[in-house]
Amino acid sequence: MQNVAARCVTDATCDGRKSSMNLADEVHSVLTRLTNADEDFAQAVNVQLRGSPSVILFTQEQISDIRTFCYVDTLPSLRAVLAFDRAKFSLWNCNGLQA
Repeated sequence: MQNVAARCVTDATCDGRKSSMNLADEVHSVLTRLTNADEDFAQAVNVQLRGSPSVILFTQEQISDIRTFCYVDTLPSLRAVLAFDRAKFSLWNCNGLQA
């Protein structure tokens, strides 16, 4: 299974450096990714008045992995628990937006 942080690290647009863009530029950068025909990672952006933007990031391969390893009909020897480490996702920066 591929985790989101690993995908972001290997993505050419996520180089691990702090962004010098302002928030509007950062949101625009992610919104632009949504219009790319070959984009398979950035799925949605939610921006609300007086709220922090949220970005939904996943690939169909990741969804397939979840179905393979976490579905009720999966063989017990292959079955896994899906967990999220909230602390980890606040540490990395992709296109200037915190996950």
